[in-house]
Amino acid sequence: MALRSFVEVSPDSDFPIQNLPFGVFQPKQDKPRVGVAIGDRVVDLSA
Repeated sequence: MALRSFVEVSPDSDFPIQNLPFGVFQPKQDKPRVGVAIGDRVVDLSA
């Protein structure tokens, strides 16, 4: 049985669970923070 992620990611996504790009993002009205993209979501690593 293969393991599955709790995050649904399209098979043709550039950012599947096996390829986690780190970067900086800035929410509206907030300071820039470091995060990682998974599918079409960003996980805030400063939390």
